[in-house]
Amino acid sequence: MNLVSHLRTALEVLLQHRVRSGLTVMGITIGISSTVVMLALGRGVQDQIEQSFSRAGVTLLTVIARTPPGAPESTRSRELHWEDYEALVAPGRIPHLVDAAPLASSMTEVRWRNRQVRVRLLGVTAAYEQSANLRLASGEFLSDEDDRSMRLVAVLGSRLASDLYTQGAYPLGTSPSVDGKRFRVIGVLAPTKTEVDYQVIVPFHTMQKRLRREATVSGSPLVDVIQVRVLDRHQVDGTRRAIQEVLRQHRGVGPLDQDDFRVVTQEAGREAMRSIADSLTLFLAAIAGISLFVGGVGVTNIMLVSLGERTREIGIRYAVGATVRDITAMFLWESVILCGIGGVIGISLCAYGVVLIRALSDIPAQLSIDIVALALCVSLTVGLLAGIYPALRARRLAPAEALRSL
Repeated sequence: MNLVSHLRTALEVLLQHRVRSGLTVMGITIGISSTVVMLALGRGVQDQIEQSFSRAGVTLLTVIARTPPGAPESTRSRELHWEDYEALVAPGRIPHLVDAAPLASSMTEVRWRNRQVRVRLLGVTAAYEQSANLRLASGEFLSDEDDRSMRLVAVLGSRLASDLYTQGAYPLGTSPSVDGKRFRVIGVLAPTKTEVDYQVIVPFHTMQKRLRREATVSGSPLVDVIQVRVLDRHQVDGTRRAIQEVLRQHRGVGPLDQDDFRVVTQEAGREAMRSIADSLTLFLAAIAGISLFVGGVGVTNIMLVSLGERTREIGIRYAVGATVRDITAMFLWESVILCGIGGVIGISLCAYGVVLIRALSDIPAQLSIDIVALALCVSLTVGLLAGIYPALRARRLAPAEALRSL
């Protein structure tokens, strides 16, 4: 028998048992659907990470404080200060420096009329707009004068503005309550599909001296993070070493002491986040794959039941000239067709499901061609593996034994 004959015969047999075949296909459909959805969500998270780091750029370095081994974790000397930022931006200290921005952040509540939202409050200087590659949808960003004068002005993320104000309202010029104080909105950021969309940005000194009131004994504001940007990615390593030298000298770190700060590059952060996303995707796909495994076991079970019911049919096929290879191929093709149909239906359902998820929520999901091809190959492979044992059982059914059932 040729390939076309095998396919036609397998389809005829499956159509004769529509209910049983449909239930078997449903098991594979559920398994493929759950696996593809998990892979699509994982791909969406990876794309979101890439977009976030691409927006920041690989030329961004982040300085954070850390406590060396053996040092008291609560000591204030291990935190970054405003003087650390001034040491880095001093002319000639850091070669290839484009700009630097100190950051302070905390969670807070924003109120406007009868609406209240809990968001992240970010204190920055004017340089943060370029450092973070932000774009404004309307209004203007914070200025150096806003920071020096500790003005109560704010820039809202796009999602925060849409949630806080009714549709059609104009946020600019309004004065929502931020952490208990009235701030005048001077700008709204363009959508980024990152956490920036749900932040309220205020001048750095306003946040640290008028809201948080966190400072050293001498009155210097504390800094959570310092972002440093250079012009070219090839300058990142040299800049990282220069930052370490400047801060070690400024903070009085001895030659044999470990740094009480850390300089993190965007490339290192991207690799770490990508590794976490890959591991999470594989974990979720493995869990979803359990349902696919159960579906494959169901196919094997159905094929074994079918073998027991079709001894007479097999005898007739032997009588009209079928070979052992033909009987083996018949069961393999039936199993592959069942799983193939289940895979196609499952992928089709996932395509609509991903569109629905993206339309109704902020959960990232990205269905790509490679995921579709992988899912289809997996479904066909499951069908092949699930049909091997029933096919071998059919192969071991001797022609004489099958013919006696006639």
